[in-house]
This record gives sequence, structure tokens and C-alpha cells, in this order.
Amino acid sequence: MRTSGTTLLALLLLIAMPTGASAQAGSSAETTRLLGQLRERWRTIPGLEAKITHTFEWVLAGETQTTKGTLRLAGRDSVRIEAGDVIIVSDGRSIWQYTPAQKQVVIDRVDPARGVVTPGQLFTAYTENVTADWVREERLGRLRMAVLHLERTSEADPRALDVWVDVRDLLVMRLEYRDGAGNNHRYVLDEVVIAPQDPALFTFRVPEGVTVVDLRPPGTP
Repeated sequence: MRTSGTTLLALLLLIAMPTGASAQAGSSAETTRLLGQLRERWRTIPGLEAKITHTFEWVLAGETQTTKGTLRLAGRDSVRIEAGDVIIVSDGRSIWQYTPAQKQVVIDRVDPARGVVTPGQLFTAYTENVTADWVREERLGRLRMAVLHLERTSEADPRALDVWVDVRDLLVMRLEYRDGAGNNHRYVLDEVVIAPQDPALFTFRVPEGVTVVDLRPPGTP
């Protein structure tokens, strides 16, 4: 799985979006109601674990890549992603990106000024000035889904997103967008388990023999 800022953004947004997204002027009453229900639902969720599939369509090369992995979330600022050849962990203060094949871990400090953010901070930035529209209802397997189109008034990338919401369990199960280079991304969640997560999962222990690239300022805990 590609681990650019945009890719990580989409993974986090897929989970974090419902906690506070709000429909702006121009959104339908039905969309506003659904987003309100999502907010209430997510206030009671202690943690989440899910299988995630990322399909990347590289338009210029005419190639499609699919990567499967696991995502865990605790609160708004702790996340763990294990997908493809990379593990990404954040405890809300630091972010670890470990690539076993290269025997290297890169550690950085959470710093919004440099674009290194937590899911909660990322969510806040990506739900300001958003218009949310109800597109349609459809079936995703046995699930009844509401398809919403979100569009930012700013020039952020991605500017527009389509999300599929399970209207029974009030969970975002699918997200699609086109990045600034014209490539298509699809993220699908499966086997979602709502349960508290082990806090130890959100602090990375560096294995022996691994090269550490620590970008944090000296003295960072």
C-alpha cells in the first residue's frame, strides 16, 4: 500500500469522518439527519478494529493495485495500520512508520504546522467548509447503504469524496476519491468489530537490528 500523506489521510478519514462532519448550506435535510446520527453513534464507540482493502487505479500507467490490511483506532488520536509492507502507529504524540523489508523505522513528532497530524486534527481540517449531499441508496452485499457526496469549498486534495454509510449500524464502510494526479482510490471496510483496543498497540516497540530514523526534536518523550 502506498503510504503517502494522501493515502494515510484517506485511511484515517474513513474512520474519523462520522465523529463530527456536518452538512453545510445546500445539504439536504436527510443528509443532515444521517450525519447527526453518525455523530451520536461515534460518541459511544470505545475503539474499532477492521479489515481494510485499498484499490489504487494508476491511470497514467493503466495499472490497478490492491492491498489488504488491518486498521485499529482508539479515540480520536491513536491509530494502528498494518497493510502491505508497512506498519504505521500513532499514540497521538509520535508517529512510527516501520518497513520490515527495509529493517527501518521512521519516527516523527505529531506537529500540525508540518503536516504531521493525529486523526482528530486531520478530521477537523477535513470537515470544515464541507457540503454533504445524499446521492442514492444501494446494497453492498447484505447491507443497506446511503451514498453521500462530500465536497470541500477549499482546494484541498482530495476535494471531493463519496462515502457509503451502513444505515443500520451507522458505520462508514466504503470511500472513493480521485487524487490530484487523476488516480482513483477505493477503501472498503469489512469484519468491523467495535470494542476497546489494547493501549499497547498504539506505542511501537522497535525490534532489535532495525535502523531508527528519529525526526523528533531532542528530548521528545
